[in-house]
Parts: sequence; structure tokens; C-alpha cells
Amino acid sequence: MSSVREIMSLPIADIAIGPRIGFYNADHAQRLGASIEAVGQHDPIHVKRNGNAAKLPWTLVAGLHRLRGVEAIGRLEVDAIQIADATATDADLRRLELSENADHRHRRPIERAIMMIEYARLEEALDHPGHVGESRQARAARITNSASVTVTEAPDYRARTAYAFGISISTLERNKRIHSAIVTALPDLAQRFNDHSLGESLSAVTRVARIKEDDARRTVIEAILTRPDWNSVDEVLKEAGLSHGTGFRVEPRAMMMDRWQRLTLTERQAHVEWLADEVTPGMAKDMVARFKARGVL
Repeated sequence: MSSVREIMSLPIADIAIGPRIGFYNADHAQRLGASIEAVGQHDPIHVKRNGNAAKLPWTLVAGLHRLRGVEAIGRLEVDAIQIADATATDADLRRLELSENADHRHRRPIERAIMMIEYARLEEALDHPGHVGESRQARAARITNSASVTVTEAPDYRARTAYAFGISISTLERNKRIHSAIVTALPDLAQRFNDHSLGESLSAVTRVARIKEDDARRTVIEAILTRPDWNSVDEVLKEAGLSHGTGFRVEPRAMMMDRWQRLTLTERQAHVEWLADEVTPGMAKDMVARFKARGVL
């Protein structure tokens, strides 16, 4: 088993490259290549050993920027370690890629949201095989109507994902909104927005994600991309004459969640009694069910 982790020098031409999680940044690859040329490759790429029927003997698991960097400086081989064999499933490989890349370098908000949501989907598939992405209402109805579904008291996939990334469930939900509003709804703009100076700001990305209508959100991102030096999303809206358009208003639920995020724990505690008086009996039952799923009741 020790040979599995041995550093190998593999021909780049022997390594298959499939779909990746997150974005590829050519400039980052070039910088890595320059560093490798100067001081050597201290961080091997991660690969899977393919079966005999595969066209190439190896498949990349993690380290695309390192591989491209080595390739850019004219080398034909790259240092690698084997972390999986032909028995590994696609889900296994995605999980391995995430474990290697999630904190490998600084991630901007949009790309970090991609990492979180991909991890959450893997965890959700463990809890609800064949039902990844199912709405809460549909899931509740399915569980209620199916005697074969077992309701567990263990932490659900959202709690496990939040724990893995060191965040709260509400922060995970905010990242889910970023992913849905930008990555899923506007895939052709997601990487360019991520690479823009405003894409480095969580508040700016969240502000754009809270715009309710897809077309309005697209218009704002396209306006952002016309200049590299915007100071804020509000400046973009004002300069583009979009501030007063109804389509650019923030969704009330998103606004409430954002404001809740800004409250301190003490301030949130002060709202508990008020919230308890406002919820309906049906809402209270749903809350109790959620508390049990999280293991806090």
C-alpha cells in the first residue's frame, strides 16, 4: 500500500483530464509554472490509475493548474501521486478533488460557493439517493407518503456540509443562493464575474445574487464587466441608470436573511421571543422537525 502514495514522474500525455469542479485560471497556471521552473514542483498532482480498457493509463483527480503550469514551461512529465484506482466511482473522485482543492488556495465567493454546493450534493446523495436537488416540500411529501423511507435523527447533509467548511447552515444557504443565482442561472457570466475585482467581494456578489429576476441580474453583471474599477454594485446600478428599475429590487426573503446574518448572537437571541409569537402552529411543527434533524432537540 505504501507504493500508492509514492511520487511518480508521469508523462503528461498519459493523463486524461475530465470535467473539473470550479474554474480554470490560465494566469494562475502560468504563475505556478514559473515557480516550478525556479524552485521545482513541491506539490504533486493527484491521479487515478485507470483500468485496462481505458484509452489512457491515468486520470487527473486534482492539480490541473499545476499540470498546465508544468506543461507551459515545456516539460513533458509531471510529478504525481496515485490516490485512487479503477474501482473509484465518479462520486469518489469528486470527493477526493474537493478534499484537495477546497482550501488549496484562496477562493473567491462564487468559486467557493461552487465547492460548497458540490460537496453538499455529494452529502445529499448519501441521505437521499436518486433525489439530489429535490425541493423541501417534495421531500417532505415523499417521506410522509413512503413507508420505505427512514427518517433519521442524525445531522442532515446541510449540517455535515456546514461543519466540513466551518460555517453555519445559514451561511451555507447564502452560498446556495449565490450558486443558484449566478452559477446555475448565468453560467456564461459566472467565471468572468468571479475574476472581476467586484467578484472578490462577498458583499458585492451577495448583492447581485439577491436581485430577483435573472434578466435583471444578467444586465447588472454585464454592466459590471464593462469596467474593471467599479467601487460597488450600487455604483454600477446608478451609473447604468438601473437603480430605480423594479426588476433590480432585492427579494424580501433574501434581504431578511442577509440582515439576520449581520446580527450578533446576542441580537438574534433578543428576537427569539418575537419570532415565537409570530409563527403559526404549522410553522412551529416544521421548526421542531428541523431542530430534530439538526440534533438540537
